[in-house]
Amino acid sequence: MVLIILALAGIGLINILITNPSSLFMYLGIIVVSSIVLFTLFRFIQNRTGTGNRLGSKYRQAVKQSKKMHGKSNLKKAKRKRTHLTVIDGKKDKKKNGAV
Repeated sequence: MVLIILALAGIGLINILITNPSSLFMYLGIIVVSSIVLFTLFRFIQNRTGTGNRLGSKYRQAVKQSKKMHGKSNLKKAKRKRTHLTVIDGKKDKKKNGAV
C-alpha cells in the first residue's frame, strides 16, 4: 500500500517536473514556508503555556527538598570517624602453627 502511494507520488512529481517545473518549485516553497510557520507557532504556544517551566520548577523544588532533607553534599572526601571496634585475636593462628 505504501509502495503504491510512493510510486504515484513519484509519477506525479516527474509529470509536474516535465510539464511545469516552476509550479513544482512553487509548491515546494509553499510547503517549506508553511512548515516553518506551523513549527514556530507550535513552539510559541508551547512556551506560552509553560509546560516546560512547570516541569523545571517541580524539578527545582524536588532538588531543594532533597538538599534540605539530606543536607548539602560536599564533593571533598569526608573525614572518617574513629570507630569503637577493636580487633580480638582469635585461635586461627594457633591452629595454623600446630598443623604446619
